[in-house]
Amino acid sequence: MIIERIPEISSLSEDEKFTLVHELLSELSDRTNGAPDPVIAELLEKRLREYEANPEAVLTWEEVKARILKSPHG
Repeated sequence: MIIERIPEISSLSEDEKFTLVHELLSELSDRTNGAPDPVIAELLEKRLREYEANPEAVLTWEEVKARILKSPHG
């Protein structure tokens, strides 16, 4: 893992880790000119079409979170 190669990451605060993630994602986005991966874009479009066809089949974040917290693995 990269964290094992850069142990300083473990000592960062939560805010610093979020900042690091943001900076890394920004750098990657700059390299791809912000163009989305076509496979991911198609998957998102497919899921949007499925949602629009059947909006009552989705769960709210609160419902998903409750299921996760009730799960023996959560």
